[in-house]
Amino acid sequence: NYGTISGPNNAIGSAANNARFTNRTGGAVDGSINLGDGDDAIILEPGSVITGGINGGGGSNTLTLQSGSSSDDTLSPLISNFRAITKDEPGQWALTGALTNIQTILINSGILKLSGDNRNFIGTVTILPSAALEAKSYSLPSGGVTNNGTLTFTDAASDGGSGEVSAYI
Repeated sequence: NYGTISGPNNAIGSAANNARFTNRTGGAVDGSINLGDGDDAIILEPGSVITGGINGGGGSNTLTLQSGSSSDDTLSPLISNFRAITKDEPGQWALTGALTNIQTILINSGILKLSGDNRNFIGTVTILPSAALEAKSYSLPSGGVTNNGTLTFTDAASDGGSGEVSAYI
């Protein structure tokens, strides 16, 4: 998509197997993306805009966040039903909505920011050496974080909460 796709509810939907969708730099989806039971793949280039939720549906689905060296992009809607979310290339993406039924997040390079209420994110996050994760503690998954790069907690003192952080050196 190089332009704008819009719909009152589902701007993009697929009941077919193995859907592939790339939102190019500057492309916009005004509405939700709801995919079917196949092994679907969504690629978001820097400057992509999506105003509705992103639902991978059934299957083994992937969401890839690409970024340029100075890009700073944000996704605010609910993101659900993906086997893997991958953050590639320098630059940064912020996921400010809730993550539900996500198995793993892999941060290959650049910065990924998590700030949504992710109580239903029971998967894992892996941060590679050239990458960073900035997150509120309640945005991290219950499955754990493997940090080989940089992990920064962004909680304000007023956020409250409790929990445990373990490190193996």
